[in-house]
Parts: sequence; C-alpha cells; structure tokens
Amino acid sequence: MAFALAGLTNAAIDFTNWAPPGPGDIRGPCPAMNSMANHHIIPHNGKNLTVALLAEALAGTFNLSPEMGTIVSTIGLATAPDPSVGHFQLNHLNKHNAFEHDASLSRVDFYYSGEEGIAKFDNATFKRWFSHFDGLKYIDLEIAAKARYAMVQYSRKNTPGFTYEEQHRITSYAETIKFMKTMVDGTGKTRRDFVKILFEQERLPFREGWRPPTEQVTGFLMADFVLREALATPEKTLWFGEKPKDHHTTHDIPTKCKDKRAPQIRSNRYE
Repeated sequence: MAFALAGLTNAAIDFTNWAPPGPGDIRGPCPAMNSMANHHIIPHNGKNLTVALLAEALAGTFNLSPEMGTIVSTIGLATAPDPSVGHFQLNHLNKHNAFEHDASLSRVDFYYSGEEGIAKFDNATFKRWFSHFDGLKYIDLEIAAKARYAMVQYSRKNTPGFTYEEQHRITSYAETIKFMKTMVDGTGKTRRDFVKILFEQERLPFREGWRPPTEQVTGFLMADFVLREALATPEKTLWFGEKPKDHHTTHDIPTKCKDKRAPQIRSNRYE
C-alpha cells in the first residue's frame, strides 16, 4: 500500500474513518500509533512506516512539530531489525527497553508478556492507572504525575528484573506529556474521556468532540512539561556519575531506605 503524506494537514484527514485491525494487520505497544493505523492515517496494516511518513502523520494528527515528529519516528525506525532499509512496522516497537518499557500505563510488563504480549492492551493494568482519575472531567499534570509514578512503584514491587534507568524514566515522563497535550478540548484542558477512548479503543475521539490540538507540541514544550512533571513526582535521579548497584535504579528509593547499597536522597524534601 502506497501512502503519500507530503503536506498532510489535519484538514486532509478523515478522522471518522476508523476500523480495528483485521487479519494480517500489525499493532504495537503505542496507543497513539495504533490509533493512527486504525484511522488509516498511516498504513492500516501497520507496515512500511518511514520517518517522513510517520512524522507528517504525527504533525497532521497530534500537531507534533517537525523535530518532535522526526525524533519519535527515528526512534521507531531504530527498532527495525535492519534500519538501513528505511522503514519499520508497528510490532518492531515491541522490542523491550527500546520504545517499549516496564511500568506501562496500559500494557503488562515484558517479564510477564514477552514481545508479542506487549502489543496487547491489558485492561487490569489500564484500570490500575486510570482509577486515579475517577470522578474527574479533566486530568491535570499533578494527578497525572502521581498516577504514572504509582505504576512505577507497582512494577518495581511486582516485576522480577524490573528496569527503570534514566532513559526509561524520561520516556515515561514524555508519554504522559504527549497525551496531556494532545487529548485536549477547545480550552486546552486534558479530557479524561478523550484519554480513555484513545487507550481503550485505540481510536481518536472525534465524534466525542476531540480535534487536533491547536498548540504545537515542540521540543521546548516537551522539555518544559517533563521538568514540571518531574518536580511533581516524588522520585530522585542518580547523582552525576553514580551508577546503579545490583540492578538498583534508585529513582524511587525512599529517603529513609535501609538498603545501604542505594544512594540516599540528600535532602528531607520527601520526608
């Protein structure tokens, strides 16, 4: 299937055109990319995705800036068995700790699912995360940060070999920011029902009132909101030059942790 997306704008996209994956169609662990495939914005079969095609689709759908769309698309291409061919497919994103990571908001951790299972929406995992927003119409950054961090804590406790290094933490922050800045109504606020539809149905909630955001998601905006999310999250980063010991990533070790192998927080901020 050939796709020509040069100059794609959201006006050229039929957001009412949606169909779930059928026999032979491929999906991955990212609800946003799966949704674009279900809406035929990118190939419905989930194959032959190039950096240019995906970057323009992300711009037309979610108003990602060219540099952000290119970064996301290039990360996707890097998961291909042979990136030199210039294209990848959605199930390549299942590669553990590349695009996919532990403490997902809607997928079972790799230890329990393997690469094939990672692509599948898991209702129990999703409800564990989404229950933090019960009773809300809108999701703000503070509660979103706490909900994300709760998933990290749960996986650390329950997943053998749980991995949460620096790159996974930043990726996790960025995922929250992306739905916070794209599943918005005309006021720019993140609507709970929009987020629910995106994750559960892998559908863009167009008929419920969603429209592509008017504010462009740039690298600067992402960096600003990642910092805000980090400040709203009670976890620490390794000190410069420190390295995890015995698989301790130390990002969510309590201040008064008795494990002397773990670097301690040098402040009483969270006590």
